[in-house]
Amino acid sequence: MAKIKTKFDGENTTFMLFQSPKEFWKNFHVTKHVILNNNHERFDRVLNIDIDEIEKIKSTQIDKLNCNVDQNTLQKDSCNQCTFTDECNTILKPIIKKYINMITQSVREDDNKPTHAHYEKKKSNESKSFLKNLLIIDKYGSSIISRKENKYYKIMTCYRHAQFSNLSDIELAFRKVMNDFEWIKRKNLDYWNKTLNYRKFQNVVKHVPDNW
Repeated sequence: MAKIKTKFDGENTTFMLFQSPKEFWKNFHVTKHVILNNNHERFDRVLNIDIDEIEKIKSTQIDKLNCNVDQNTLQKDSCNQCTFTDECNTILKPIIKKYINMITQSVREDDNKPTHAHYEKKKSNESKSFLKNLLIIDKYGSSIISRKENKYYKIMTCYRHAQFSNLSDIELAFRKVMNDFEWIKRKNLDYWNKTLNYRKFQNVVKHVPDNW
């Protein structure tokens, strides 16, 4: 695992990026969020990737590498079972680098204008114990979710919502005066402000409340 060491909540904190074997994590998350779901997450704008390149990679993965990743597939049922891990990693490598650099930058920059929340949540409905989690909303409106393990945070995923419908007149007015990243961050903050009120999220602490 790669380590990200930074100042967080006033303390020296370590984040561990991607799980071992690392190629599975990289391939899965970049394929799912950047390649397959770009129409909704629009990482092409964040990572400065040409849409034609994304479509070309998507076609190669599906037609030549028999990729079965979709929005409902877990990593253990897709990339972890794949026989084309190395080939997929090779074609994704430039985008993987950008994706990981973005996550690293976002984690380190949160201290400048803290926009994160600590919360506890069960791993599954059948679980009895709660796991400690950390959500960071970065300047692009991405949601970076980590889990507390011993003395470090393990980054689990990074995604973003970038397409919204049924906007109110007030929302449309704000949309006109905000740039794209500001708008998407605001909408993702609205989403998480509502979501973190659900009963399955416990002991929610937001930093800094004024930034939410």
